Amino acid sequence: MPSNKKIVTVLTGTFFYSLTSFPLSANDMCPTDDQMSQVAAYYETKKTLPAMAAQNLSIPEVALAGALPSDQAMGTGTNVLNDIWEKVTPLEHVMFAIIRDGQVIEIHGQLPPGKPSTRSKYYNIGFPEAEDDDGTLMSGHLRPDIIKATYAFKTPTESEASIRSIFFYGPSNHSDFGLVLTGGEVGNEPANITAFDEIWALIESRPRVCN
Repeated sequence: MPSNKKIVTVLTGTFFYSLTSFPLSANDMCPTDDQMSQVAAYYETKKTLPAMAAQNLSIPEVALAGALPSDQAMGTGTNVLNDIWEKVTPLEHVMFAIIRDGQVIEIHGQLPPGKPSTRSKYYNIGFPEAEDDDGTLMSGHLRPDIIKATYAFKTPTESEASIRSIFFYGPSNHSDFGLVLTGGEVGNEPANITAFDEIWALIESRPRVCN
């Protein structure tokens, strides 16, 4: 049995939707002028994660991400999963999140190491050789090859602290999963802020999702 400080679960890169979903084109991932206006008006009075805002506005989540100002959202269409995972695994507290159709799954704690599979397209997390005596926080298999966009977000809150998060978007127009590094129960550890700033710079250095 795992200790009471850890949770064992299995996650995949296609959680909550079918692999038969059609791939997104650049036009599908980018907001229309009307959506840009809707998002700007919404965030004048609301302070919520993009996944929640997209549900409230009935706008595709990845398009909403593209509608946010560049000081609040930075996205790339290149594969940065391994680079990001390596930066967050040393952190003592990260929230792994899945937000879909009003359902929210949160896993708190230190994330297990990950590495690309040598036999498939999966990126394996919590692989057996990484487990300790108490079991691992979680394990699963992510699909970097079907991640079409990765966004880092600095979402303002009612307090002085921002929610710093990274969300990954696959064949659907909603996020597959995300990582919350600061805000709420995660806190505002200096190490988490530093890691997020490095991830932001990494994404900023890569080709953008929308011009």
